[in-house]
Amino acid sequence: MIHSTFSRGFTFIETIIVVGILGSLMTVGSMTYSNTVQNSRDAKRVADIQSIRGQVELYKSAQSVQAYPPNIAAIKTFSGGSASIPVDPKTKNDYVYVATPQGCTNIAPNYCTSYSLTATLEKNVNSYVVTPKSVQTVTSTPIPPKVPTTAPTLTSIPTKFPTTPPKATSIPTRTPTPIVVNPTALPTVYRTPTPVCVPLGSSCSLSGTRCCSGSCSSGKCSVGGSGSGLPLQSQ
Repeated sequence: MIHSTFSRGFTFIETIIVVGILGSLMTVGSMTYSNTVQNSRDAKRVADIQSIRGQVELYKSAQSVQAYPPNIAAIKTFSGGSASIPVDPKTKNDYVYVATPQGCTNIAPNYCTSYSLTATLEKNVNSYVVTPKSVQTVTSTPIPPKVPTTAPTLTSIPTKFPTTPPKATSIPTRTPTPIVVNPTALPTVYRTPTPVCVPLGSSCSLSGTRCCSGSCSSGKCSVGGSGSGLPLQSQ
């Protein structure tokens, strides 16, 4: 007896299903990893801002006039400062530091009395802003247009009315044309005269006469047949 060894492989449909499942898992894993990395960088940005804030306060304490640094580079120059200032972990750029009033130099009397330190976060495109008196997260959303609180004044349009009433226009009355009947155009109606009944032996030759009995023969009514209903005889 011969025994054949047969190894069953994956069908094309099974391979497609497996590849689809693996692709879905990779997509979910990639998104989760990306969110984790973004959260990690945002956490470092917040920590960096707090570290720089501490350096800014140290700078102010070291100044005789209690002024803030005019720029972020000035923190490195004073004796109690740190030689290394944290930068954004992704872009490697300095965080945004703005001293106020604008253009202050800490040269009397143009001292920097306040500041704002900002880091742009990756999640939801928010900004982490630190000032001497507050710490806040600002959402970068479009500012809606300002709606006016008062209604616009309506400009009245003067209406010009006529000083005199319009003149009534008379409508001409059309006189009906009488209908003239032409007598000559009417048809002539002829009426047949009623025949006169004559007795036997009388003359029946005249127009409009007939025999009361018998028949008209040779111009006279004679016996023979009924004269009733006979046509008029004329000669």
